Order: sequence, then structure tokens, then C-alpha cells
Amino acid sequence: MIFQSAQSFQLSRCCWQIIYLIIYCSSYSHQQYQSLVILSNPGSQFQPINPQAQLLSTTLLLTFQSCVLACNNHILCRVFDFAVNQSNQCQLFEGNINTLGSIVSSSSSSPTSNVGYVKITSDLFTDYGRSCLLNKIVSRYLTCGSSLTLECQPHSYWDNSSSMCLPQIPTLGGACTWGVNMCREDLNLTCLQIYKCGPISYMAGKTLLNNSAVTSDTGAPVLTGVVTMAAYEINGLSAIFLVDVYLKQVVRFFDYGSSVNNITIVAKTWSGSDQLYEPYFVYIDTQNGMQSVSPLPQVVAGVSGSPGSGPHQINLPKGFAFDNQSRMYIAEMNNHRIMRWSANATYGELIAGNGTAGSGSLQLRWPRGIYIDKINGLLYVIDLGNNRVQRYSLSGSFPAVGTTIAGGNGAGSASNQLNSPESLWISPRTGSVFIADKSSHRIQRWDPGATRGITVAGSPTGTSGSDAYHLYSPQGVAIDANETYMYVCDSGNSRIQRFTLL
Repeated sequence: MIFQSAQSFQLSRCCWQIIYLIIYCSSYSHQQYQSLVILSNPGSQFQPINPQAQLLSTTLLLTFQSCVLACNNHILCRVFDFAVNQSNQCQLFEGNINTLGSIVSSSSSSPTSNVGYVKITSDLFTDYGRSCLLNKIVSRYLTCGSSLTLECQPHSYWDNSSSMCLPQIPTLGGACTWGVNMCREDLNLTCLQIYKCGPISYMAGKTLLNNSAVTSDTGAPVLTGVVTMAAYEINGLSAIFLVDVYLKQVVRFFDYGSSVNNITIVAKTWSGSDQLYEPYFVYIDTQNGMQSVSPLPQVVAGVSGSPGSGPHQINLPKGFAFDNQSRMYIAEMNNHRIMRWSANATYGELIAGNGTAGSGSLQLRWPRGIYIDKINGLLYVIDLGNNRVQRYSLSGSFPAVGTTIAGGNGAGSASNQLNSPESLWISPRTGSVFIADKSSHRIQRWDPGATRGITVAGSPTGTSGSDAYHLYSPQGVAIDANETYMYVCDSGNSRIQRFTLL
């Protein structure tokens, strides 16, 4: 065993380092069984990211030198500390001091506590993949696998870029590379398609409602042609609102985590024969509460029964949102534009698009869902016909110039593409955009500045299905206030799915 110190040590410590170097190296001639141990400054301890999973053993040993040898004798040990919680206590750990833990000041303020870690280099793994029978190799860092070739020790994986076996990630939500076994399988962790470690069950949706669901009071059907949805927090509970274009109604239910309760129709008919006609989107004013029949609903934008392209008209609205000044922004699909309507206004103001379908930065083609980032003054628009998401600043001149922040590479199911996107939701915490990618049967997450999306629900390759891991023509996506759950309107399967977010 070879030692390297982070600082100058007293003469007595230097002496035992040299002695153990001579004795230990004379016992093993293979370089692959030696360990280069780096020692930290006294008064330190190791802080793993998952102590329960990374702690190998805790024993009482007479000397610090004995703790060093104990680590070398344990093939999984990569870090150790000594005399942290009590004198002569030796703790052995898996992991490293960079990504899976760190060296910090000792919590016990013990001046004699210390940390050592095994330095790993690529020359220790030159025999990886070779036959362990023909070469008869003895290695501390490799083991003979079932295929009779040398492979990584348990709880580690082969990293092609560094040509080394690196420790697997022992924590839920740890960043990983999909297709590489970077996560601790013994902890039921797999590198999921969202590039995070977690159980495979995290990619399965739970069906909250299907086409057999009925209202809690009258038993009326509630899920025939749901196209969009919204999620709001009401009295500490997640309230989900569903817009059903076929039944011409808006339905609300509460997600209690383990069950669904209080399924109610909140908007359908009111005075006389007045009723909704092909509703497509819903927005709830959580500050002023909600009344569906008192006062009676009234037209706040456009001319009832008179679609058109004039500033006072609306033609096939497919999404709307409000800014901090209670001004309403409407996505007009057939007019290829976004209009802004102030309270009590008789006409709208053109914000995005020019009324002519196109793919330029000043144009839209069949805009659908929209979202307003009230904090940063940004407008996000689903540009369905161009298979992209456009972002606009609301602080400049209008019509605004759009910036493509997702898709825009033609219709398809590649990670840099969208295929008939329908709706979106923006995370206030991260700025990530969640998109219901209808014809690719998936929900895509595009992080700020990303050039590709990550599939957070459904198949990354665009395959449809009806099991818990697939979607079929999803049209709506919403996320609860805590960003714990994602709700998906799985229209082709006539169901509402809930997914746990990492």
C-alpha cells in the first residue's frame, strides 16, 4: 500500500508510512492489488450522500494504520475515516469524495480524526474484459464474472470515457446516463429514461379516472371526450379540472394521493338553455374563488356566434391565460395569432403572430395551448402546425418576435422533435417546459437551453399503448403546486394518469 499525505506529518507518522509501504508491497507483486491512499488534513470526516447505503463497516481498531489496512482488505472500500465519533473508531465506505460524498470538518471537533481515500486510475483496470482463467489475474478492483471475464466489482459500473470502474449512484433522483448501469441495482435503482436514478415503477402511471367514472352526486358520466386539464391547489388539496368537449362540460375532482373524491360537474348549463358548446380550456382564478352559475357566465372576449379575423372577433380559440394585470391572452387557432384582451375591452391587441400561417419568428400556424410566466413576463405558445414551442417577451413591442425553445425540427419522435403538441406547463422552480406531445404519445420535458427533450411519461420512441408505461394521444398535462405529481389527459385511452416526478 502506498500513502500520500495532504499535509506534512510528524516524524512518527512518516515512519510508519514507509514501513508499511515496504512490508505490504513485498507481499503483493501485482500493481492491481496495491492502493494509493490519499490522506486528508486532521480534524476531518467523510460525509457520504447516502450513509446507510455507503457505510460498509464500523469497528474499533487500535491505530489509524490499522484502519488504512482494513480499507485495503475490503474490496469495496474507497473511503475511510478514523476517530470521528469516538477514539479508535474506523468507518469504511463505498463511493468517492467528489460526487458521492465530501470531506468536511469533523462534527466532533476531534483533532485526531482523519479521512483517507483510495485514488483510482485507469491503469488499475487494464485487464477489464480479459479472461480470468487464462490470465490468472489477482485484482482488488476487478472480479471474475459469470462469463469468466474480469468485470467491475459489485456496486460499480464500467465507464468507457475514463476506462475505469466507477461507483454506482446510491440515491433516488441522482443524475445518470440512460442505458448505462450507473445506479445501485441492489437498492432497486435503475437509470430511467428521464436520466435519473429511480425504481422502474416511477415511469408507470396510476389511473385516477377512466371512461367508467361518474360524478359523486348524480352518477353522470365525466370522461367521454376530455381534451385539456388544469391543476390548482384548493384548501391544501390538488384540484383537477377536466374539459370534456363531447359532453360539453367542465369536471372537477380532488386527488387525495391514495384515492379520488368529490367528482363534480362545475360548468355545463346555467340560465334556461344556455350551455357550453365545445369547450376546450379552463382557467381558475384562485384568488377570487369560483362560481359557475352566480353571477351568470358572460362573454368577456369576442362576439358570440360570429367568428372572424377582426380585432373584436375570435376564431377557434384553443387556449388562454392571464397576466399579473388580469389581461387575458387567447390563442386563436384559425387566425394564427395570440390576442390580448384587457378587462371590459371590446377588442383585442395583437401580441404574437400576424394572422397569416407561417414558420417565421413573427408567425404561427395553428397555435394551441399557452402559458404565461408572470414572474419573468414571458409568454409560451404551442405552435401546433410548426411542431414547436415559441417564447415571447411581454415587455417589448408587438407583435413580438418568437424564440423556439422546443421542437422546430419537423414532425417526429426524435428527442429534438415534437409531433402535434397540444398543451404545455412550465415549472416555476426550474423553468422546464412539460409538453403533451400528442402524436408521439408521450410527455416531453425541455429544460432551459436544451436542444433535446426528455420523455417523462410514455415511450421515448413514440410508441402508443394502453398499459401503465404508455400513453395514446395525450392532450393535456398539468402538475401540482408542489411539483410532486404530473397529471396527464391520456385521451386515446380515455383516462387520467398520474405520474410521480423525480
